[in-house]
Amino acid sequence: MLTNEGMRFRRTARAWKPCPLAELPDEVLSRAREVGVKTDGTDRAGSYFQIDHSVIFARVQEAF
Repeated sequence: MLTNEGMRFRRTARAWKPCPLAELPDEVLSRAREVGVKTDGTDRAGSYFQIDHSVIFARVQEAF
């Protein structure tokens, strides 16, 4: 961990495991909604959600 004028930085990202978006922490879901991500899975053809270097969720709705 690097320290710079009282701030801490990490060189490695936390590893996240794939999961439904609804299972992510409220803080992450709230920030996602702020930028337009619909966390309930509606009104979209597909989803790809990534945090740092970890793919959290990837799904394409079945076409009909």
